[in-house]
Amino acid sequence: IGCHDNLGIAMYAIDSLKQLSMKFLEKDELRDFNFQRLFLTPFEIIMANAVATEIRELVLRVAAETFDAAAHDARVVLMGFMLAKTIVHSHFDRVVAVFVDVVECILAFALCGSLPSLSSGELLQMSLDAISELLKRWLVRESEDELAVAAATSYETLLIEHGHQFPPPIWELVTAELIAIQDHLLPHW
Repeated sequence: IGCHDNLGIAMYAIDSLKQLSMKFLEKDELRDFNFQRLFLTPFEIIMANAVATEIRELVLRVAAETFDAAAHDARVVLMGFMLAKTIVHSHFDRVVAVFVDVVECILAFALCGSLPSLSSGELLQMSLDAISELLKRWLVRESEDELAVAAATSYETLLIEHGHQFPPPIWELVTAELIAIQDHLLPHW
């Protein structure tokens, strides 16, 4: 029902699921059961199958509200982290347009301190991997190609518009890539 063509019906179903999931997350998990994790599965199914952007946005808002409401619960924080990790590793191509938000999300997990078993270094490395993947997609190292000029222009715009949001380790990565490009292009001039 959450993927129904009628947006009103789909949104009502998702809101009902949200209310039920909040109730389940308030309950203590029974030993050897995964009710809380399994109860979030319908949201995953809706996200994977919904065609309407409004439905996907609603599911994301519901997920954000759910994680915010249960932020004191380390299990919920861990679920959020695992979701972010899956997105970066398996679906990066779908979030590349909002990569700054992805990196900010991962850095927020690194700084929140609610994940004692996961090191901040691992989380920061995930964000650097995400940026590195982005740089590989944006950088074209052919000096005479129109595509190279377009990519360089887009890259410059990206740095100007979003560079103020980058933490120092990302700037180190960007600088290293720019130096590599310069070293590659100088012999051609």
